[in-house]
Amino acid sequence: MAAVLLPCAVTSAQEDSEPAVPAGEPDTVLQLLEFIRVEAEEGSRLNRTRVGTLPRGQGERQRMLEAVTRELEAEERRSADLNRRYEQNETDLADLAERLRVRIGNFGELFGVVRDVAGDTVGEVVNSLVAAQYPDCVDMARVAGAEKVSVAASTP
Repeated sequence: MAAVLLPCAVTSAQEDSEPAVPAGEPDTVLQLLEFIRVEAEEGSRLNRTRVGTLPRGQGERQRMLEAVTRELEAEERRSADLNRRYEQNETDLADLAERLRVRIGNFGELFGVVRDVAGDTVGEVVNSLVAAQYPDCVDMARVAGAEKVSVAASTP
């Protein structure tokens, strides 16, 4: 029985960083037996303490694992939702880009017609009596017939 208890005493002494050497060399077998018994009781007490804390630590780790698992599932749902929204936004963006392209085409065509009419009007305005009374209107007619109209050129 002493041979079985001796490794526990040595292990606990090593873990606690305390030397396993008694204060003095045991002179008799009874002193050696007493030393072994004390060390075995100390090792047994440490082991009971460790075993007692193990279930609490296990329960805490289990709760932490469950919390992290719930958080992971929530983030995976959020990721799936964001991916779905991203795909929907890509589709919406393509639709809006097409609508913009059509509107730009319509407005470009409309502006081209206005430019053509303004170009035709420049000749009429230059030769009219209005040009003699208001010389600035000729400049405005030329600006309206220009290819590109800047804001600065169109404001008096």
